Amino acid sequence: MKHLFVLFMALMAFSVSVLAGGEVQPGQSYTFQTVLQEPDYLCLDSQSDRVGPGSGVRLYDCDEDTQTNFSQRWAFTTLGELIGSGATCLDAYHKRGVSGARVRMRPCNGSNFQKWTFHYPIGELSRNMPNVVLKSATGHCIGVAGGKTRKAAALVLLECERESIVIWQQRPSTPTLEVICANKVRALNAEYLTRLGGVNDGSVVRVCREKNNDVLDVFKVYLKRSVDRFERIVINKARKFLN
Repeated sequence: MKHLFVLFMALMAFSVSVLAGGEVQPGQSYTFQTVLQEPDYLCLDSQSDRVGPGSGVRLYDCDEDTQTNFSQRWAFTTLGELIGSGATCLDAYHKRGVSGARVRMRPCNGSNFQKWTFHYPIGELSRNMPNVVLKSATGHCIGVAGGKTRKAAALVLLECERESIVIWQQRPSTPTLEVICANKVRALNAEYLTRLGGVNDGSVVRVCREKNNDVLDVFKVYLKRSVDRFERIVINKARKFLN
């Protein structure tokens, strides 16, 4: 019975999201590097500044200059998205078997395939260390294809109990202007547009880029969408009332 209790507590430790000590905060930007001894650190790399949307995510040499190398800078949103270079999102979409499916960068769409949580690996909870496992809303964790942590290794979805899942150490990085703009627009949307039916947050970073990070211009886009949506609802209700 005692062994069952110990096992239960270990499983609970794995399932607890990061809430203190190394907490991953929505609206902040991070780099994620593997928990290895120097000089062997490798980072979560989107390749999307070189390849574009649809590119597979990989492990690669950490670049300290995240001011110019956006492929290793990740913004965590209030929706649970991880937005990388090119305003694309870390995506766990798969057509068939989940285990072994590549993790890719795709346009942000607000789907559950693009929602991530940060979890302590077993044993890390008591140490209060900022080491985390990236877990998709599909219930799978990011691991290494072939089970070997090496430079340029492809990152895939695996069962979270597998030994080849990657344990990351997150480090704060300076948010891009697009992320700063998007966070301000989301705050305005939540404050003023919720009663009009809300808006789709998934594309805010992209719209910020299109509007040169002018917060008010971006907010006007969502205001018009919300008003148009509200108008359609009211007209449909009026039409039914007249009939």
